[in-house]
Amino acid sequence: MASRVSESVFGSFSGSLADYQYAAASTDSELLNRPWTHHDPPGPAAFLGLLNRLGVPILGRSLNSSAVEDQFFVGAGASYDVTRALRSLGDQHQGNSEVEQTISKELQFKKFVTKRIKPLPPHVASDSVQLAAVTNEVRILAHETLKNVPQMVKLICVAWDEVPTMGRYWPRLLIEAADYGNLAEFIAAHEDARVWQVKLALLIDVAGGVAMLHQHHVAHCDLKLENVLVFPAEPNHAPGMQYQAKLCDFGFSVILSDYEPSSTFSAVLGTEPWNAPELTFAKPIKTEQLLAADAYSFALLLSRVMMHGGTPFEGLDQEDIRRLKQDAAMTEQVGASIFSRVEYSEPQKVLIRKILLGTLSLEPQHRFPVHLVKASLLLHSLAFRKQVTHPSALSCILETLLTPR
Repeated sequence: MASRVSESVFGSFSGSLADYQYAAASTDSELLNRPWTHHDPPGPAAFLGLLNRLGVPILGRSLNSSAVEDQFFVGAGASYDVTRALRSLGDQHQGNSEVEQTISKELQFKKFVTKRIKPLPPHVASDSVQLAAVTNEVRILAHETLKNVPQMVKLICVAWDEVPTMGRYWPRLLIEAADYGNLAEFIAAHEDARVWQVKLALLIDVAGGVAMLHQHHVAHCDLKLENVLVFPAEPNHAPGMQYQAKLCDFGFSVILSDYEPSSTFSAVLGTEPWNAPELTFAKPIKTEQLLAADAYSFALLLSRVMMHGGTPFEGLDQEDIRRLKQDAAMTEQVGASIFSRVEYSEPQKVLIRKILLGTLSLEPQHRFPVHLVKASLLLHSLAFRKQVTHPSALSCILETLLTPR
């Protein structure tokens, strides 16, 4: 693991946060045993100090009790529970001055889910390690710029357990809830998910969110359908689009400024089979190359969107997939799976092939950055609306965009 530094615009500490899905949370993204080499994880006092420095709203006693009531269970992992509130804080406390002073107007009436630490015995994970998990999410979602990115889920505030568990009052994160669930659920339940322009729009949102993370030197490290949430499009979103995608779950995310610039990173991160080879096998890479791991995972996410929720690895077991990840045939396998399942026009195939060729390279330094992938998706979306359908012309433009300089 790379050596780390302790201070950045994200606050003083970095940690990990387990996977959450609003309908069916799983345990495949637990990070309780992630190594800590730079310092001990933060304790309660340091966590409170971080909340204050980042300006995260903390509910007072009267609001705190109601924030943890009238909720129904929607998912769990080994280290957390997720519940969904029946009403927003604004609906629960109409006219309450504390709500108006504590929570921004934009977030007061947002539906929310509550993510609560499920304390584990000390021999499994220390109190500080479990707090560190929440810390990572807070550092990213409360960042002065990232908190305003439309393609990222919103952190509303922090509440606290009303009753101590194992001698501690644990924090709870209140995060906006997705009307349509995660992207896997949306694809399974909505015919609109099969419409080409809807697919493009959602993928542009995902790529846009990842590109903003990368611009601020953060690697998500766990891109998959289940970590993308789907909402009704906000008024200022893309013209004519009914839906909007937002990134969630930053449990595997790495804030690059926590590490020395020349450091080497080696760790198993993300969810198989959707993580890049270097994160599957803990191959040593330069820390900044973690951004390229997101490009690889984005290509696999794109393949599932294009396959209407299917998998490009159908019929393969884990060992087969691991072997494939170390083979140049990955691009061919994924492309063949897409086109055997869903029929696409030639210009659409050109776009898909170009993105797969540029992002599924075995070596991270050979992959296109996500902001260029987003540009190619935007270009095709524009061409689609303008009826620019000549495949050779589109191919030429994409070749120019997606050629490494």
